[in-house]
Amino acid sequence: MNKLIAANWKMNGHHSFIKEFLNKLAEKVDDASNVIFFPPFPYLDYTYQCFKKKAFQLGAQNVCSFQEGAYTG
Repeated sequence: MNKLIAANWKMNGHHSFIKEFLNKLAEKVDDASNVIFFPPFPYLDYTYQCFKKKAFQLGAQNVCSFQEGAYTG
């Protein structure tokens, strides 16, 4: 059975968090998993660059005026 893993991290994180998180997750998921990330817009391009060579999919979420926290939809 295929698994679906979908994740967003709201307005939290930074470049080193994204790179470390994606690399660790790539070690854990198998080929039967579908993985989709929804980073906040400021990290969209960087996240794409980090996993171009990984079998992850990319989505987007909106942002707000706060610097960090759970303020996206």
